[in-house]
Amino acid sequence: MNKKNQKQNILVDEDVTEKLNNIINQIRKNVQSDGGDLELVSFKNGIVSVRFHGACVGCPMAMVTFSDYIEKSIKDQIPKIKEVKLI
Repeated sequence: MNKKNQKQNILVDEDVTEKLNNIINQIRKNVQSDGGDLELVSFKNGIVSVRFHGACVGCPMAMVTFSDYIEKSIKDQIPKIKEVKLI
């Protein structure tokens, strides 16, 4: 890959990371209202990793929140995301 393509890829990743941070911050408001929290851990090669904190850890509804709300929100708003992982 030449330097121009590398620079374009970095800019695209920065744009996606900014969008991800905005989406996560929107989601965090709802998660925090139930005593939990959400952290964007990484974004690499189209894969997003997030982590629950607080009341979300061990909550029986955490996986439903993840798959039906967090994963869906991220993929709906950024279609190029290949996978969202809960770590």
